[in-house]
Amino acid sequence: MSTPGEGQQMPPSLSGASFKDAILGLTWALTIVSIAAVLTRLYFRKKYKVPISSDDWSMLIATVFQIVFQAFVTAACDAGLGNPLVTLKPEDILTTNKWSWISTPFSNVVSVVARISITILLVRIFGSTRRWYRWSMIALTGIVAVLGVTNVILIWAMCRPPESLWDKSIVGFRCLDSHIQRYLTLVLQVFFALSDVIYVALPVTFIYKLNMATHKKVGLAILLGLSLITGAAAFSKVVTNLVFSDVDPATRGDELFTLFGIMLLITSVEQSLVITIGCVPTLRPIALIRIPLLGSIRNTLASLLSSGSRRGSPSKGSSKQVGHSRDGYEDLELSNMYGTSKDRMVPPLSTSTVHAESGVDSIDTGKHIHRTHDYSITYADRQRATGNLL
Repeated sequence: MSTPGEGQQMPPSLSGASFKDAILGLTWALTIVSIAAVLTRLYFRKKYKVPISSDDWSMLIATVFQIVFQAFVTAACDAGLGNPLVTLKPEDILTTNKWSWISTPFSNVVSVVARISITILLVRIFGSTRRWYRWSMIALTGIVAVLGVTNVILIWAMCRPPESLWDKSIVGFRCLDSHIQRYLTLVLQVFFALSDVIYVALPVTFIYKLNMATHKKVGLAILLGLSLITGAAAFSKVVTNLVFSDVDPATRGDELFTLFGIMLLITSVEQSLVITIGCVPTLRPIALIRIPLLGSIRNTLASLLSSGSRRGSPSKGSSKQVGHSRDGYEDLELSNMYGTSKDRMVPPLSTSTVHAESGVDSIDTGKHIHRTHDYSITYADRQRATGNLL
């Protein structure tokens, strides 16, 4: 880690301008979007009579902690976060640092619990027939959880009394080396970024083998690829933290204060994105909304993606499959989960029963041969088909 040269300075726009409104506006906007995503997720659970499972509860918990975290960010901004340091009074700086430190444990909880929710959902979809994938995801998420809990404990245990984290005027305070917590935070953020990439990388290795149409495979890959956005946000936190560690508070306190505000901004954005993107796979019914232009574009893309495979394979006859609307849910045939457990069971789309009396056809062949036929079809509507994917 290199130390900035003597003449190296932060850009003037970062050291002298106020970006308080940008922090409040962007973070609250994305937080509201994440709240809407979780509420919509729970609404669809209720509407389609799908039990709320552990991934839903954990995402709801993450959202509650995100709201609390955002409240602390707002309090810090009200005290002066985002404004040039020279415009603040000493008590304003003290209050800003206090709310910023208090918000940190809530930030860790949001990032960890939201990723636990995503892991549960992905394991439920892909992991029932792929043990290596299930245990890889569990191990990775377990490491992230342990690092997150350790970081929360260390934050409140590194100084005695804890108030000396932000108030160095307290007489007789004792603190551990600040580099310990700083490096642990860096490792945790690296694992956040790594987990977001793995959410995409591992499923892509077997998506192309799934028994589904080509355009569905492409759509699923794009859906999983959204995690790369949160991975980029998490990686930007790593970079910002590295810059943050190079700033000497004794000589460049204004730049340190600015970087602290940038760090809170990126953190809130990343957490909101993790929650929102983690809910996207469960919001399939939104596709029911009929928008003619979007529907036309979607149908055109679907036909283009599937035309190549139809053109390359000879026709062996035609068949029609009769079914009914699943209110926006399609059987992606991701894995054979039927009957494994109540929580992971994907029941059939529908069954029905139609019974016809046995019939006898007389065939006059001169050999007294008679042909009989008997058939039955079964129908029984199931509203909770693919409940594990909702």
